[in-house]
Amino acid sequence: MSNCKLFNQYKEQIKHCCEENSLDFGIVENAVKSWNSGNIFILHHDPEKGKEGLRDETPMPVTLRIYVENENVRIEQTEHTQTYLQRRFVAYES
Repeated sequence: MSNCKLFNQYKEQIKHCCEENSLDFGIVENAVKSWNSGNIFILHHDPEKGKEGLRDETPMPVTLRIYVENENVRIEQTEHTQTYLQRRFVAYES
């Protein structure tokens, strides 16, 4: 469970939006988040660039913007979305 109440409140809608856009919801759910009353920004934290994220001013690109307006969720991709959030398909051999 995220420490972002807004994310938790709209989790199922966010998951649905991710699935529709072939984004890995597991990564989104566990990612660093920045938020205010109606917006959530999903950030990519690379531990090799800094251990504490925002605390030590590690650069973290915004990978997804989530807007909540009138109980509706809208996601907006950034130039980093596909690099860090695209769902990966693994081929299995039988």
